[in-house]
Amino acid sequence: MKSLISGAEPRELLTWKSDNRLTPENLKYGRAGFPSEVLRCALLQQQHYLCAYTLIRLKKPQECSADYQTRESCHIEHILPQTRGELVEKKRSGEEVKEVVSFTPGEDIDFHNMVACYPPSQHKTHCDFGAQHKDHYDPYDNPLFLSPLTPSIESHFSFFSDGRIEAKTERGRETISALRLDHDELCYRRKSVITGAIYPKGSNRDPISASEARRLAANVLYPAPDGRLREFCIAIHQVALWHANKLEQRARRMAARRRG
Repeated sequence: MKSLISGAEPRELLTWKSDNRLTPENLKYGRAGFPSEVLRCALLQQQHYLCAYTLIRLKKPQECSADYQTRESCHIEHILPQTRGELVEKKRSGEEVKEVVSFTPGEDIDFHNMVACYPPSQHKTHCDFGAQHKDHYDPYDNPLFLSPLTPSIESHFSFFSDGRIEAKTERGRETISALRLDHDELCYRRKSVITGAIYPKGSNRDPISASEARRLAANVLYPAPDGRLREFCIAIHQVALWHANKLEQRARRMAARRRG
């Protein structure tokens, strides 16, 4: 995961809320011409076209078909699940449901509670990690969970050249479990991208040098001119630094032997 900064609420969402202020039953996610496409585009841009939970590459709007638009790229994930509001309404109607902690009306239409995630809305295959695995998981019931909006979230995880992820803190451990960030498929995908970054000429050829690895570690944290961050950029950053340190330590040992 990479820390996100949630930007300003899109004008179209503000207008939609204003237009429906006298019909509160319409002020629900997905109702009355809700501007989903505009929000997906805004979220994709502020996330530099990476899934908020997994850092999987997401299509840019111009890469999507006219028929499905950015539904081919991602889906809108609610960090605080929409089921919180549904449970509150059921409780008000007299049903016995679990208590919802710290509920705020309008959570489902709060832009700052939304992130763009893999898989796309048009994706027909079930995904056993990330947002689909999180499902109705409520961070208020699990305060150790790390939202993508948490500052310095990267410090809670360690990534390795074989694609593995390990927790450095209890909060990291809870988040890995909630999102299945250690799922075999996700680890395999990370490994493939990391290997391509460290061995750009092929895994049977020489890897990048220590100086190249340090440049990679620095540059991979910044978006390209087209606004896109590299897939699994945090994993690449950490492994590139480890690779540079390993090569530099080896060079120091060899130099010490020559002097001795």
